[in-house]
Amino acid sequence: MDRRRLLLIPALALALGVCHHAPLPGRLLWRCEVGGCSCTSPAIGDDGTLYVENGYGLCAVSPDGTLRWRYQTQGWLGSPPAIGPDDCIHFGTDDTYLYTVDPTGTLNRRCGTESGGPSCPAIASDSTLVFACVSSLRALNPDGTYQWCLQVTGMAAPAIGRDGSVYQGASDGYLYCINPEGTLKWRSATGNILSVSSPAIDDDGTAYVGSSDSCLYAMNPDGSLKWRLKTDNVVWSSPAIGPDGSIYFGSLGNFLYAANPDGTLKWRFATAGAAASPPAVDADGVVYIGSDDFNLYAVNPDGSLKWQYETEGRVQSCPAIDSDGIIYVGSDGGYLYAIQGTAPLASSPWPKFHHDNQNTGRAGGP
Repeated sequence: MDRRRLLLIPALALALGVCHHAPLPGRLLWRCEVGGCSCTSPAIGDDGTLYVENGYGLCAVSPDGTLRWRYQTQGWLGSPPAIGPDDCIHFGTDDTYLYTVDPTGTLNRRCGTESGGPSCPAIASDSTLVFACVSSLRALNPDGTYQWCLQVTGMAAPAIGRDGSVYQGASDGYLYCINPEGTLKWRSATGNILSVSSPAIDDDGTAYVGSSDSCLYAMNPDGSLKWRLKTDNVVWSSPAIGPDGSIYFGSLGNFLYAANPDGTLKWRFATAGAAASPPAVDADGVVYIGSDDFNLYAVNPDGSLKWQYETEGRVQSCPAIDSDGIIYVGSDGGYLYAIQGTAPLASSPWPKFHHDNQNTGRAGGP
């Protein structure tokens, strides 16, 4: 029996037999076998091509679900790819190289980092790539030369604010803010920020980040604590900001949380497994989050379930949502899924992991 299941399909649509033709929310459009373990967030190119890692390589998938190409690497890809303004795709592997390939899958260059990683790079407005390694944060010029390197311990993907400041979570229990030229602006105490938790930056410069001490932190632009919200368990996922300013994030305690902008709890939604996926928010305020129970959940702005879709593996990938409202998400069962949604990605300050569908990690991008 097919393990995929769709909940909450209108009875009338079933009776009319149109569930395979009408654009019903939560309906599978296609799935593409990319192999390996697709646990990170796909990136969408300008032509609709989807780029997703499959463990030891990068895959390009057409908008119709056809596999275009695979680029094989010698190291494990543990972080999502990011697409630059020249349409080139940047990604790191644990063989200590940052790779750049063009849209045909041809290698442009690879840059050594001398330490593990690197993370998903954030792409500055001048095309500088900023990425984390095990023991440092590095900035790479567009020509492949290093601009600066700062000793910071941790592998969380950095984020870039509107003023060019770089925000980096670290395993030493601090959130760092670095000036665009690579000097330290401030650091603020948090719990241990895990390698999968990247900051989200609000329009007023507030930085939100989750921590192993079961808190979501909100830091003012000067580095002072704005508030922190205590949860039931480790805040694993990167936060996202909805159209109404609500902050959404998941925890290992099987909950999706919604926080008000003042730091009070708005609601929490229970999943059947660890809510390890970074959430993504569409223009209608619907929140999409994956879980270790093999499901992608669609949650209404009031915290009620809209629908859920069961996949062939744990969903730790942040969904990408295109202009037609189609949701793309990977699972560690080796598939990339395209599922019908109802609205495009929200135009909020930070609607998903690394800000946008290109994973630029830059406020105001791409």
